[in-house]
Order: sequence, then structure tokens, then C-alpha cells
Amino acid sequence: VDVLLLAFGGVNEMRLSESAEAFVDDGASDGGALPWREYLSRVPWTLSEGEGQKTIYAQFRVVDQQGQERLRTEPYAASIVLDTTPPEIAMFTVAPDVSLQNGVRFITGDLSAVPVVVIGIDTHSSFQGVRFLVEDQSTDEVPFSALQSDQTNLTLRTTVALSPTDGQKQVGVQLMDGAGNVSPIISDAVTVDTVPPVQLQHPGIEVVEAQSGEIRSQAITLRFFVGEDASSDIDGPY
Repeated sequence: VDVLLLAFGGVNEMRLSESAEAFVDDGASDGGALPWREYLSRVPWTLSEGEGQKTIYAQFRVVDQQGQERLRTEPYAASIVLDTTPPEIAMFTVAPDVSLQNGVRFITGDLSAVPVVVIGIDTHSSFQGVRFLVEDQSTDEVPFSALQSDQTNLTLRTTVALSPTDGQKQVGVQLMDGAGNVSPIISDAVTVDTVPPVQLQHPGIEVVEAQSGEIRSQAITLRFFVGEDASSDIDGPY
């Protein structure tokens, strides 16, 4: 990172450290274990290992032409958060209020506003953006939308628009944190089914135990013939 330093009053030397204890005066005119260096207004700095908050301390002094110290400031501090880890999407569900049927969610309502819920976690930053990739959309087509969140945990409930055709629809989501790290794409799918089943044959209900139109028991089994294609027996019988 670049550290910007602004000092007045003839300051010509400085020293920097991530440890406040490094500035304890040991009586040495050269600064002891933490030597002085020429004052510069911009200094490249390599942060210590590990993520999280980093604090950089800077101290300034004025030295005359004879090398005598004339003025020394107290250490100043500035902090920054080092975050290289992308946010985690703990859960993403399309149409969360719809019950699963054999592992599939079927929807038939308004496809222009299908509910979705996203739960995200980021250890070191808040959340800055989200984008939803609907069906065949790519990351090049969809920019991130801004998120107003200053928390490291996110629960987002919103809606997405699906195309008005039947079939399986896949939706992906990505989160971006305050440091610009982007999560992997997490996807979920629903199946749109707006076409009701049709009767395949007459009669549409059969009594399994019936023989020549007669039954001999009060306990019977009904078989329903429904579907879209009589030859393939889609959606039926049940």
C-alpha cells in the first residue's frame, strides 16, 4: 500500500512502524532499533502478514545541518483493513416460500417478480454489491448493484424476473465486499409450469379392482389418467 504523509515546520526526517512500542525512546539519537529516514510525502509500505485491521504509526522530527535534533513529534496513527478473502454465500434460494416436490420447486405465478433470498458472510468487510445472473446471462452482461450494508452478515430478500416460458429456470448470484473481493457464483433453480394437465382418455378415472364394470369390495383403488401426451403418458397416470 502507499502511505501518504503530510508534515510542516521544516520536518526533514520520519520513521514508520506497525508497532507502537517501536517508538519508545531508548536515548539513541539515531532512533535505536527504529532508525530515522528522509521525510517523503508518499511511501510504499508492505503490510504485515494476516488479514484484518492494520495500524501504521509515523513519527516526524526536525534535524539541523549539524545533525542535531530540534523537534520531535509524538507518533501519529492511521488504520486500514486488509481483506483478500471473498465473501461467502451461506444460502441462496429462489422462490423460498414454495415447497419442494421430489426435490423440485414448481412456480406458476407472476414471473416478473419471483422472490429470492441471499444470506452472506464476510469476516473483514461490509457488503458493497450484488448481482443476479438469470438463466443464460453472463457476468459480462450484468453489473453489480449497490448494497447499503455496513454489516459483516447479510440477509437480502428481493425479486428477479424470469422469462415467460415453461421449463427449468436457473438463477445465479454473486456478492462483492467493501474491498472489491467477489464471491464464486452460487446457483439455484425452479421449474415454471403454467400449463394444466389434460385428460388423456375417457374415462379419466379407473377403478383398478373393477371387473366388467363391477366391484366386490368397499375398499377400492382409483387410477387417474392425466398428462400432456397420451403416447408417452407424461404427468400420468397417478
